[in-house]
Amino acid sequence: MAGRPTDPWRWREHLLERMRPAPGEETVPLLSSRGRLLAKPLRGPEDVPSGPVSAMDGFAVRRRELAAGASTVLPVSADLPARPGEVPPLAPGTAARIMTGAPVPGGADLVVPVEETDAAPEGPAPALVRIRAEVSREAGRHIRGRGEEIARGAVLAESGDRVGPGMIGLARTLGIQQLTVLARPRVAVVVTGDELTGDAVPAVEGAVRESNGTMLAAALAAEGSEAQVLCCGDDPSALAKVLAEAAESADLVVTTGGIGHGAYDVVKELLGPRGSGTSRFTHLALRPGGPQGAGHLAGGTPVVHLPGTPVGALVGYHL
Repeated sequence: MAGRPTDPWRWREHLLERMRPAPGEETVPLLSSRGRLLAKPLRGPEDVPSGPVSAMDGFAVRRRELAAGASTVLPVSADLPARPGEVPPLAPGTAARIMTGAPVPGGADLVVPVEETDAAPEGPAPALVRIRAEVSREAGRHIRGRGEEIARGAVLAESGDRVGPGMIGLARTLGIQQLTVLARPRVAVVVTGDELTGDAVPAVEGAVRESNGTMLAAALAAEGSEAQVLCCGDDPSALAKVLAEAAESADLVVTTGGIGHGAYDVVKELLGPRGSGTSRFTHLALRPGGPQGAGHLAGGTPVVHLPGTPVGALVGYHL
């Protein structure tokens, strides 16, 4: 091996800069979106709340009707639970018992928490309520205004964010039934080597059970990709056909094996300097997993080359 080994992190940066598969997008039902990546920003389609609602259990009043420096006794003209529907305006000179989340009646500009009155928190609404002198008279106190939690058009999640249970719950709150997500990346894993067999028991001495394809397909599936496994021996012309097939249906091709310095390293022979020259091969300062490479196949499909040893292939994959 000539030259100094390549720094693994520099190689990773090289791959990230040049290997940019571009999957499409699709719209899927909300529950099917878990774990997927948003294809576009998620925006609030409506104001939440849709109108002023109480942030506390207490009494809705007009500030100007509270006595200055003394407690105030008001008749209770309404009992407002948290339920859909319009509520009548607050009658002048009265208070309305109100629960958290209930619409605030027109005319009221303050909610006094039940703890700052002489009313019991449970049971029927009282006929009269005494409001303590020291209660806050700040306008809008304990009232959530229209759009205070979510404003119409507000960006709630960015493109590329991963959909989790919290985002699904938020979308459902907003009446969103579907999300537009990136299509699952399609990855073709091409495993090379005449010695590889899929048999449960190798029939010939020197045969090796193929495991890289299954291993990498499992790793890719765990990251949300759709993987297919293709196998090929050490014949360059056969490999060229397999790679062409892979490039037609995949966003990314990953090969394992055939990138060392031996006489039968078919991947390097086909795509390296003595072949098409479309892939660059290097040796990283990494063990296992040192031999690696990357390039593009015909049509521009990116390809990443990993070692043939299972541990080396897995280390290279995680890099």
